[in-house]
Amino acid sequence: MTTAIPKTHIQRLLKEAVEEGIGFSTDAKMAFTHAIKTFIEYITVCAQEITYSKGKKTISPEAINETLQKLDFAEFVPLIQQSLEHYKEQKNSKAANRKAKKSADNIVANPKDEAH
Repeated sequence: MTTAIPKTHIQRLLKEAVEEGIGFSTDAKMAFTHAIKTFIEYITVCAQEITYSKGKKTISPEAINETLQKLDFAEFVPLIQQSLEHYKEQKNSKAANRKAKKSADNIVANPKDEAH
């Protein structure tokens, strides 16, 4: 895997993780970048193994949660579940808004003949 994680995303994550006024040296940012990438790759490979062992080909959130538990990161599972639920709520809300807008646009574009 050779995909680079955007520096701005990593800088945002690092900034959010520490108290205000704490900075990172360039070398520390590079070390975090490598650590984050390595962690993501490791979790992905482990989740893939769990997925394949169940006869599936698509990694699910459940496979990621199981991976984290097996790797002694179970304390992160509730946080990830909460983030996933928030993501689903946002996705459903956006879909509902698009549907409502499309419906409203159709009403405006095709007004009913009120003379009949």
